[in-house]
Amino acid sequence: MYQLKKSLGVSLIIGGSINKQDEEYLRNEIKKHGSDQMIVNVNSDNWKVFKVMPGVYYSIPFSSASRWELTPMISMGFCKTKVPGFSYSYYYPGLSGPASAFSKGKENLPVTFCYSASLAINYQLSRRLFVLANANYFGASPSQEYNYYADWPQTTELASAKKHYSLASANLKIGAGIRF
Repeated sequence: MYQLKKSLGVSLIIGGSINKQDEEYLRNEIKKHGSDQMIVNVNSDNWKVFKVMPGVYYSIPFSSASRWELTPMISMGFCKTKVPGFSYSYYYPGLSGPASAFSKGKENLPVTFCYSASLAINYQLSRRLFVLANANYFGASPSQEYNYYADWPQTTELASAKKHYSLASANLKIGAGIRF
């Protein structure tokens, strides 16, 4: 964080996050196409996001003599991610009937716009050093074009489409910060 004026400053967030996929949700979605007796096993990779986001913040002291301050911050920049891979298998216990397995690898997505909004409560330890509690929201909407055969099972008519993803996370953090 770089202090421009007494309360106004700029920041640069360079970092990443690792977010677990909801395997229970995936399991339940697959079971919707079967029955309650169907046994479904799901394994999934984590979403990994790398981001670079410059931002601006404004520190609001609780009072003129207080070491406490409220600091809203907005950041915008770019992120890079891959759609994580996953696999599943299902079967019906006691039956020699239908069983299946499916595996999907990771997909590279292009660099995309991202944004973050946060609100922190800071306690000033010194002019430059502080501890904080922070609530943060991060969002991005990458998309990817892909090709498919519109006349499947024939392979004469190649069509293209765009798949959109929505990345979002809300986080609570505690930590320390330095102002330059």
